Amino acid sequence: MLPKSLLDYVCSPVPFVVGVLSIYRKIIDTMPMEEVVYVDLDHDKIIGEDDRKTFPESDKKYMEKNLKTIIQKGKPIVKEQVAEAFLEFFLKNFGDYRKFMKNKEFDSAGFIKSRAKASKKFYDVFQNSQMYERWTFDRQEVHQQEKDNGTSTDAFEAKSLHYQ
Repeated sequence: MLPKSLLDYVCSPVPFVVGVLSIYRKIIDTMPMEEVVYVDLDHDKIIGEDDRKTFPESDKKYMEKNLKTIIQKGKPIVKEQVAEAFLEFFLKNFGDYRKFMKNKEFDSAGFIKSRAKASKKFYDVFQNSQMYERWTFDRQEVHQQEKDNGTSTDAFEAKSLHYQ
């Protein structure tokens, strides 16, 4: 949970997920932010732009099912389970990225073109996001690091080796 003293961090121009107590909502609403989606776990509501419409239907159902299983009323949320659910989503959709590494560069156009037509809207939106830009940059660095050191650096990289 983000403490009140760090609420200004929600204005950072980077994609992130952060937990904030609902008592701070009025303060947060006065801050200069764009493209914010609130997920009110206490009231089971999503407020703001709901980008779930861009998700491929099968992925959306899978994620919702997993997250509902993890987030059950009255039970503590295990952050590792939430992280694993998102990791599985990213692996399913991006795990084969190594096929598109060409001479230390990520072939973004080839990657997007290779995706299923049912997922086109998601990838069209995602490829124009700061998160995608950062992800492709990081993949290029990791790819070079793996060539230099021969090791994977994180859970996504280690598990994505199985998607080749």
